[in-house]
Amino acid sequence: MALRSYFSLSAAIVATILLLGCVRGGDQVGGSIGQSITAGDYQLTVTSMQNPAQPPDRFTNPKAGDRFVEFDILVNNLGQQHLPVAASYFTLRDTGGLDYQPRTDISSDQVLKQTTLAPGQHVQAQLYVEMAANQQPVDLSFSPAVVGWHTKIDVALQS
Repeated sequence: MALRSYFSLSAAIVATILLLGCVRGGDQVGGSIGQSITAGDYQLTVTSMQNPAQPPDRFTNPKAGDRFVEFDILVNNLGQQHLPVAASYFTLRDTGGLDYQPRTDISSDQVLKQTTLAPGQHVQAQLYVEMAANQQPVDLSFSPAVVGWHTKIDVALQS
């Protein structure tokens, strides 16, 4: 009898997890350049992409065999609480399946810095990603590090 109760409880837990997964599934969405994409309390618009891009300043150059890709982004806080935003929340995937993080060592005022957005606020900034020169950018993902959230926005870069 105890074994049957254990399995009934386990089935109920699995059903609850699956149901929660469906509810949070709306927080993982995709779109393309120029679209305002909303997931959770975040709204992301990648307004443009320069590929290849000029270095952000005269001191920052890509390694041999690499190039820069520049993104102009706009992030809005549509919710009622402060939200973190940082360049480290973005990942660029290339045609070879490799992932790249934006450069955070650039001193330009236009580059995205780690910040917090109050309700109704937005930040407009640039991201510079250094990637292999022989590959093409495919997807830019935004996955903010908010405990308990699974928010993810994927921006398709190729048509």
